[in-house]
Amino acid sequence: MADLRRWCRRLLRAWVRRRAPLGERVGTRVLANPHLRPVLNIAYERVWPLFATVVTRFFATSSISVPFIWRARLRSGVLLVPVVPEEQRSWSNALLWRWPPNLPMRRFYEEYVDYKRRSVPGMRNLLLDVGANDGMHSCLFALAGWCCVAFEPQTSCIAQVKRISDLNQFDDIRAEQCVVGDQAATDIDFYVSPSTWFSSLDQTSVERFEPAHAIRVDMITLDSYCSERNVSPTCVKIDVEGGELLVLRGARGLLETTNPDLVIEVSADTEIRTAVWNLLVPFGYHVYILSGSRGRILRSVPSMGAFVTANPGAAHVDAVFTADLALRAELETVLSPRPSQSWLGAAAARTLSRQSK
Repeated sequence: MADLRRWCRRLLRAWVRRRAPLGERVGTRVLANPHLRPVLNIAYERVWPLFATVVTRFFATSSISVPFIWRARLRSGVLLVPVVPEEQRSWSNALLWRWPPNLPMRRFYEEYVDYKRRSVPGMRNLLLDVGANDGMHSCLFALAGWCCVAFEPQTSCIAQVKRISDLNQFDDIRAEQCVVGDQAATDIDFYVSPSTWFSSLDQTSVERFEPAHAIRVDMITLDSYCSERNVSPTCVKIDVEGGELLVLRGARGLLETTNPDLVIEVSADTEIRTAVWNLLVPFGYHVYILSGSRGRILRSVPSMGAFVTANPGAAHVDAVFTADLALRAELETVLSPRPSQSWLGAAAARTLSRQSK
């Protein structure tokens, strides 16, 4: 049966690749049609993930000719995503949380915010979203009632964060247009990619994927930001295309005194991974890798060697760091079941865990 499933997936991928140009043209027409577009929206959000795979393969690069609102269904509610012709990536934002490679991250986030709501009822949690881009991660948390600060140096991304916040009436997302690093500085070079997805302090890192042009921005540290405003984050999400070590070095005070949970896109660079491990583990952090394996969203990382070699061949690895023992128990019960445990078994474990609380 497993061999049959693999064969069917390969056949489907080959079929989709051959028909991708046709799918792109069909998608452009469907998205421009006010009657067909809502049907696609409902089907994408509700039908089995295989349908989402087909839609993203066919329609992800379809051109946007008219503005519209996409309704993304998440556990905490419906997120309204504005899609506009002048920002083609806004269509990627609309598809983000049902796009199959992002499902492990989405499921972790949803279990995480549920756990935080149960563990300290009534508390307003705070997310610091470093490298927020268009703020789609912040929006998932804001929908669950969190306060969020989105740090992002790119002007078009800041505009999109504000556009989504206004549409959803999020009063608790604050956009900060700056770079976060290991020291305070003014008027430094930041290298922007045309898509905005690969922008970084490192020009070489950007040019591995897209052409880069420099803009001038200010840099702050998380320690200084939180100290000046007297705030303590519950969670810090970092996605800065190779600059994660700089962000962490500028947050040593937070790491030592408040131990916020961390969600970090860590570069494949061996030196960066080694340095991240050596910086965080002494503060009591345990490491998990987000995984797409069936029935196993998180994989515990027992050693630096396993962390350095995780996801071989990939440009990065998505990692969760926590020093919260109760959260670790929750994650290992619900999101890191034994390989033999099914999705149904994981769901049952989650239900029992909630009832016990």
